[in-house]
Amino acid sequence: MFWRVLVCLALGGLMLTVNADEELQSGSQIVSSVEISPEKLTLYVGHFVHVIAIVKDQHGSLVLGKPVVWSSADPDKVTVSNEGFVVVNAEVTTRLTATVDGKSASITVTVVPSPELVEAG
Repeated sequence: MFWRVLVCLALGGLMLTVNADEELQSGSQIVSSVEISPEKLTLYVGHFVHVIAIVKDQHGSLVLGKPVVWSSADPDKVTVSNEGFVVVNAEVTTRLTATVDGKSASITVTVVPSPELVEAG
């Protein structure tokens, strides 16, 4: 059975489209690599962003439908939901990790102070 997969993700104004024709057999894909996009983040305290895990099989084809386990090395300052939404609460440089079927990838997250608002006089 052939499936046509079209995935569109909005990431901070960037639209990523993946279009692939591949034979997909349920359970036959073995996860061989995980990547996180974007590859690193610099955020202001109090802001949030969405990150995605790009999961590929032993042939380099996208693997869809596998659960991603997200974690933060400093969860008191940077949290990440099961869906990849990152919320930052304090200044820190830390790591986020995505794990799928025992394969993982990490990125660096740097949180800086929010710029002060200056009133026009």
